[in-house]
Amino acid sequence: MFPNLPQDIERYIPHEGLQEAGILKRIFVLALNQGLLATMVHRLGVSIRKIPVTLIRKPLLAVWFVLQKMVEIFFSIHISGAAELGPGFYIGHFNCFLNARFGRNCSVSQNVTIGHAGAGKSGLPTIGDNVYFAAGSVAFGPIVIGDNVKVGANAVVNKNIPSNSTAVGVPARAISRKSWL
Repeated sequence: MFPNLPQDIERYIPHEGLQEAGILKRIFVLALNQGLLATMVHRLGVSIRKIPVTLIRKPLLAVWFVLQKMVEIFFSIHISGAAELGPGFYIGHFNCFLNARFGRNCSVSQNVTIGHAGAGKSGLPTIGDNVYFAAGSVAFGPIVIGDNVKVGANAVVNKNIPSNSTAVGVPARAISRKSWL
């Protein structure tokens, strides 16, 4: 039901300082982590929508809807039902709106918004592997953000960003990692 859950959990262990912790402490801390709970609720919804029997799927979708609303109310994290989360997804803080196709090992900080361009325009962002969104960053529209990209704090990404770069500014522009190393 949750094939990506082990990779998701592995991403939270070092961030929570749980490398040397016992199993009970790991379970306790992870069970209360808002980012992991939001990710699990989203993955539950994806699994429920795949159930072929309507009589089973519909009541479970109602339960999932309530869980999703609880995550939104308590943690201010909204992961759209249309979003696709790759394995190892990490949400570091409260207050995110996420509606995109994410690759492996992506991370988002607080106040991150990723989704449609709005004004009746369609198309979701496609995010590569190992992408990090810093606090307050925004990405919207049918854009592609490559692998190993860092989106800087408060950057507004509305154009494609190539792999192995950093996106900074409003509107965001890609700079080479070599230029600041």
